[in-house]
Amino acid sequence: MLIVALTVALAADEFEGLRFYYGDVHAHTGASGDGGSSDIGSCERFSTGEAGTCGAYLDIAQIAKDNGLDFFASLDHVTSVAATTGEENFLAVFQHVNAADDPTAGFVTVPGAEVFVELEDGSDIGHRSLLFFGDQATLDTLAMVDTQPSGSTSNAVADCGALDDFMNGLTAAFGPAFLIPHHPGVKKPMATDWGCFEAAWQPVVEVYSEHGSSLDATSDFDVPWSGYFGGGTVMTALDPAGFGHRIGFVAGSDNHDTHPGQVCDLDTVQDQPYGSGLTVMFQSASATFDRTAIHDAMAERRTYATTGPKLPLVVELRLVDGTVVGGMGEEVPLEAGQDLVVEARVPTDAVASILGIDAVGPAGVWAMSMSSGGTWQVTIPAAELPEHVFVDVEMDASVWWEGGCDDGGTSTLDHVWSTPTWFDGAGADHDGDGYTTGEGDCDDDDARVNPGALEACAKAEADQDCDGIAAADDPDCFPDTGDTADTGDTADTGTDTADTASDDTGPVLPDPDSGDPGEPGPTHRCACESGGTALPALLCAALAPLWLRRRR
Repeated sequence: MLIVALTVALAADEFEGLRFYYGDVHAHTGASGDGGSSDIGSCERFSTGEAGTCGAYLDIAQIAKDNGLDFFASLDHVTSVAATTGEENFLAVFQHVNAADDPTAGFVTVPGAEVFVELEDGSDIGHRSLLFFGDQATLDTLAMVDTQPSGSTSNAVADCGALDDFMNGLTAAFGPAFLIPHHPGVKKPMATDWGCFEAAWQPVVEVYSEHGSSLDATSDFDVPWSGYFGGGTVMTALDPAGFGHRIGFVAGSDNHDTHPGQVCDLDTVQDQPYGSGLTVMFQSASATFDRTAIHDAMAERRTYATTGPKLPLVVELRLVDGTVVGGMGEEVPLEAGQDLVVEARVPTDAVASILGIDAVGPAGVWAMSMSSGGTWQVTIPAAELPEHVFVDVEMDASVWWEGGCDDGGTSTLDHVWSTPTWFDGAGADHDGDGYTTGEGDCDDDDARVNPGALEACAKAEADQDCDGIAAADDPDCFPDTGDTADTGDTADTGTDTADTASDDTGPVLPDPDSGDPGEPGPTHRCACESGGTALPALLCAALAPLWLRRRR
């Protein structure tokens, strides 16, 4: 029995042959300029300057264990002069967390950093969680500058491609890593620009933290303190008629007082209104649990988000004849005309705390009915089948938390959100942009990329109009020559001056200050028009700083 105890996680649950592990993927210490620890930096309440209640960074692993976690990630700030405290403090925490990794005892640590990213013109890309999954010896050689996309504490990068270059170099030197968006749907401190996205580095998104929910701007559950930025919400990222990204769900605390996984107490340094979210990852009960397992679970979208409850959840998709076709996070091929059964299962001892379960699509919600103890189902008719669906478990917090839980806000609810499952029909238009792969769509998971799209001229490596020419060389991104058609001659881009009748300038993104989540507004992608006629791209780029506004 002793051997078994030393090879499984500390708090994990086993259910239906799977093991579920609970973690906080976003914890700060006093190594952040706006954070606090009892043994590094300061520990003062941001609003009043009074003393906060901070843990010690040297005890951070034990604090995480005491809060019932199987894993956690440390994410101290490395960009923005005001948010950093210097390399000595950062490395003290990073190396301590790296050394605390102990998978043989069932506890895994993920050292990391938080970066703010914006373009040189001041337009926001978003906050990112930089998570490292490499071996301890290699990560011990890392310097703070290695974690900074700009090579300094500056937030600014030249373009989205600079992030790709940064991550390619980082992973080559230090092993697997992700750069995932967090609090994407908030107006402040910074929303996410989903046009700057690379699935290889961003397989998941943090949908909930002490800032509130970033899932859906139409929801009144734990609304962000700064208000929603509709263009940055997770539902916007998923929307098959818009970005159409296929991303998994995670959640974290983002607390700044060195208490990873502290769900039922509020941050005593940052004064945020809500408690902690948690990430759940799952795998075969017999599989090894370590950093690689967490990395692979994120990459394969075997994770989901919870506002606190540690609830095992199995989601299964079946045909009406009982044939299982897929599960959480998967891409399911379906022939046209097939009804689909969505089923959610939880342990029977959790049933009393569940108020209801819904299947949620891009534009529809289907209430599920409990068919037996711990099992809920709904059949979605073929005519209503959405491009993707996830499960929303609504829980009665007063029942789940028998001893009470001061997790802030006014709601007595908790939620568990599964990662979506996507449905692909043979020959289908997966992203809903009117083009299939056979019709020339060169990225059928992104609705903004298709043969009828405008080129993203601000992103040098982009080929948003699927003509085979990168934006840096595409004649569409330069003043018109009078020609009426783009030849798409990639072998002769140095002399090919043929272009479309008007210059391409890129997509328009929503304005965070508009109040309408879908209203177009300023964008770093230079989508400027005057009287319905697009301005030349070079002139547009020159004028862009005049109307771009900082949003913090």
